[in-house]
Amino acid sequence: MAAVAAIVLFFPIGVVAASDLAAASRLGLDTTQGRIRRKKASRRLTQAVGIGSTIWVVGFVALIMLANDAALTRAFFDVEVIGRTLPTIAYGFMLNVRLFLVAEVFILIAGVLLALLRSLPGRPAILLRWLTTAYVDVFRGLPSILVILIVVYGLKRTQLPLLSGISDYWYVIIALTLHYSAYTAEVIKGGADGIHWSQAAAARSLGLTYFQSMRYVVLPQAMRRMLAPLLNYFIGLQKDTSLVAVIGLLDSVNRANVQSINEASLSPYTGVALCFLVVTIPLTRVADWLEKRRRRRELASG
Repeated sequence: MAAVAAIVLFFPIGVVAASDLAAASRLGLDTTQGRIRRKKASRRLTQAVGIGSTIWVVGFVALIMLANDAALTRAFFDVEVIGRTLPTIAYGFMLNVRLFLVAEVFILIAGVLLALLRSLPGRPAILLRWLTTAYVDVFRGLPSILVILIVVYGLKRTQLPLLSGISDYWYVIIALTLHYSAYTAEVIKGGADGIHWSQAAAARSLGLTYFQSMRYVVLPQAMRRMLAPLLNYFIGLQKDTSLVAVIGLLDSVNRANVQSINEASLSPYTGVALCFLVVTIPLTRVADWLEKRRRRRELASG
């Protein structure tokens, strides 16, 4: 079956792979030459499937793009429209970037605090642990857009003394902090729990308090394990800043809506996608690199 699939997907290499499989069967898999031909066939099968799948996918996408007199291409990939609207969209995207960077600072601070409170030892801290757990469970269970709507429209209507004079920008920062700090707290707590208990016990035996032992001993060691998961959550945070379009802030999505109407084209949305991809793809590659480096270090250390 694998040989047939390889031949269908990419005939030249697939035929060679099938020939190697036949030769391996004739020589016998218990012989040295048979095993060598089997390995060669396996490599060529993988190569044929990879190349063939790529060609077929690219061909299918090209067919879709050219179908119906290239309607999809003209709708979403009008280069002239993208060129005219991209500067305005990029200016709105700077609002998304500011939201991401500012919220990230508050999320890290709140996430560390929540993680420390969830890990407080002893019976006297049981109520604090319960309250923190309830907070994490609630905000992890709510959609991001719902938290934004509740905070922006709900808190604004309450006219609380400390919050009555702030702009929608800061309401969104509060909403993103409430939502993503719950996820961040779980990542930090998981990283801290992965450090052997003897590290914290040794720090406490030297006279350090719980918070001091976490600050100077546990968290620095756990940081290597937390970097990649935290970066993945921050990639999600970057994308969720686009949700501010529902409350009317002129971010990249709202500006793309306006430009789409003015240009009678959907290509401005492609400009928004390009803006987000420029940020998220490098961050994703960095997260993958950090995770691979962590695994190599763990394997090297035994």
